[in-house]
Amino acid sequence: MFRRKGADLYMTRKITLYEALAGFKFQLRHLDGRQVVISTPPEKIIGNGEIMTVEELGMPFFGRNYKHGNLFIEFEVVFPESLSKKQIKAIRKALHTEESEKRCNSSVKEIHIPKLYEGSEKDLLAKLRKRSIDMEDDEYDDESNQGGQRIECVNQ
Repeated sequence: MFRRKGADLYMTRKITLYEALAGFKFQLRHLDGRQVVISTPPEKIIGNGEIMTVEELGMPFFGRNYKHGNLFIEFEVVFPESLSKKQIKAIRKALHTEESEKRCNSSVKEIHIPKLYEGSEKDLLAKLRKRSIDMEDDEYDDESNQGGQRIECVNQ
């Protein structure tokens, strides 16, 4: 549950989108056995990947048992996979702003729906790199199949 770096402790905690927006409170069993309650500060929204610091909740410093490191909690916001029409309507009512209205110009008729990639960012980057290399290979093949000589210029 914890990773240690010096006197500091690190952990990752998954929270729901609701908890990220409306707040949360959870109990944590510390390494010394005590129960600790962690909660969001009032009216604080937690972003995905955000790190919260709980001071003095790390390990004691060597030779100074009265002084402790910190606990760093990285939050992973888990988004729902789908929403009902009722939930979407409630979200629009709660979060609608004039700025979001400006982003959707109703006079534009052409609609493009983006293709969503299922997988990690690392997998997507690897796929894009491979596609880029394949495209470079295709360009090289096109040049070599034209039958002409390749001329390279060198500045002297």
